[in-house]
Amino acid sequence: MGKLAESLGVVPASKPCRVASILNELDSEDRDALVAGCNKVRQVPAHQRSSHRYPYTEMWLIRALRTQGFTLSKDSMSRHIRGECGCEFA
Repeated sequence: MGKLAESLGVVPASKPCRVASILNELDSEDRDALVAGCNKVRQVPAHQRSSHRYPYTEMWLIRALRTQGFTLSKDSMSRHIRGECGCEFA
Protein backbone atom coordinates (compact mmCIF):
# COMPACT_ATOMS: atom_id res chain seq x y z
CA MET A 1 0.00 0.00 0.00
CA GLY A 2 1.32 3.45 -0.88
CA LYS A 3 2.08 6.01 1.81
CA LEU A 4 -0.76 8.32 0.78
CA ALA A 5 -3.25 5.45 0.61
CA GLU A 6 -2.14 4.38 4.07
CA SER A 7 -2.51 7.91 5.46
CA LEU A 8 -5.94 8.32 3.89
CA GLY A 9 -7.02 5.01 5.39
CA VAL A 10 -6.77 6.44 8.90
CA VAL A 11 -10.05 7.90 10.09
CA PRO A 12 -9.31 11.16 11.89
CA ALA A 13 -10.50 11.48 15.44
CA SER A 14 -13.25 14.02 15.70
CA LYS A 15 -13.39 16.58 18.42
CA PRO A 16 -16.06 19.16 19.06
CA CYS A 17 -15.80 22.37 17.10
CA ARG A 18 -15.27 25.62 19.01
CA VAL A 19 -18.96 26.50 18.77
CA ALA A 20 -19.90 23.10 20.26
CA SER A 21 -17.40 23.67 23.08
CA ILE A 22 -19.02 27.01 23.82
CA LEU A 23 -22.53 25.53 23.63
CA ASN A 24 -21.49 22.91 26.21
CA GLU A 25 -20.43 25.70 28.61
CA LEU A 26 -23.71 27.62 28.41
CA ASP A 27 -26.84 27.23 30.51
CA SER A 28 -29.93 26.04 28.66
CA GLU A 29 -31.36 29.53 28.03
CA ASP A 30 -28.11 30.85 26.53
CA ARG A 31 -27.57 27.61 24.59
CA ASP A 32 -31.03 27.91 23.05
CA ALA A 33 -30.33 31.57 22.19
CA LEU A 34 -27.04 30.71 20.45
CA VAL A 35 -28.63 27.86 18.49
CA ALA A 36 -31.46 30.20 17.46
CA GLY A 37 -28.86 32.80 16.42
CA CYS A 38 -27.03 30.23 14.30
CA ASN A 39 -30.32 29.30 12.66
CA LYS A 40 -31.02 32.98 11.85
CA VAL A 41 -27.65 33.20 10.12
CA ARG A 42 -28.26 29.94 8.22
CA GLN A 43 -31.61 31.11 6.85
CA VAL A 44 -29.96 33.34 4.25
CA PRO A 45 -27.29 32.25 1.73
CA ALA A 46 -23.79 33.54 2.50
CA HIS A 47 -23.65 35.83 -0.54
CA GLN A 48 -26.82 37.59 0.67
CA ARG A 49 -25.61 37.85 4.28
CA SER A 50 -22.69 39.95 3.13
CA SER A 51 -25.17 42.65 2.19
CA HIS A 52 -25.34 45.45 4.74
CA ARG A 53 -29.11 45.00 4.79
CA TYR A 54 -29.01 41.61 6.53
CA PRO A 55 -28.02 42.05 10.19
CA TYR A 56 -27.59 38.38 11.16
CA THR A 57 -24.08 37.29 10.21
CA GLU A 58 -21.30 35.17 11.63
CA MET A 59 -19.68 38.35 12.95
CA TRP A 60 -22.91 39.27 14.77
CA LEU A 61 -22.68 35.95 16.64
CA ILE A 62 -18.94 36.28 17.25
CA ARG A 63 -19.29 39.79 18.69
CA ALA A 64 -22.06 38.65 21.02
CA LEU A 65 -19.94 35.73 22.21
CA ARG A 66 -16.88 37.92 22.69
CA THR A 67 -18.85 40.29 24.94
CA GLN A 68 -19.40 37.25 27.16
CA GLY A 69 -15.70 36.35 27.21
CA PHE A 70 -15.69 33.61 24.57
CA THR A 71 -13.15 33.61 21.77
CA LEU A 72 -13.47 32.01 18.37
CA SER A 73 -12.50 32.77 14.83
CA LYS A 74 -14.75 33.66 11.91
CA ASP A 75 -13.52 30.51 10.19
CA SER A 76 -14.71 28.35 13.09
CA MET A 77 -18.10 30.02 13.13
CA SER A 78 -18.42 29.83 9.33
CA ARG A 79 -17.61 26.10 9.28
CA HIS A 80 -20.21 25.55 11.99
CA ILE A 81 -22.86 27.60 10.16
CA ARG A 82 -22.20 25.65 6.93
CA GLY A 83 -22.43 22.36 8.83
CA GLU A 84 -18.87 21.42 7.91
CA CYS A 85 -17.59 21.03 11.45
CA GLY A 86 -19.18 17.65 12.16
CA CYS A 87 -20.38 18.56 15.64
CA GLU A 88 -23.74 17.43 16.95
CA PHE A 89 -25.10 20.99 16.95
CA ALA A 90 -24.38 21.88 13.32
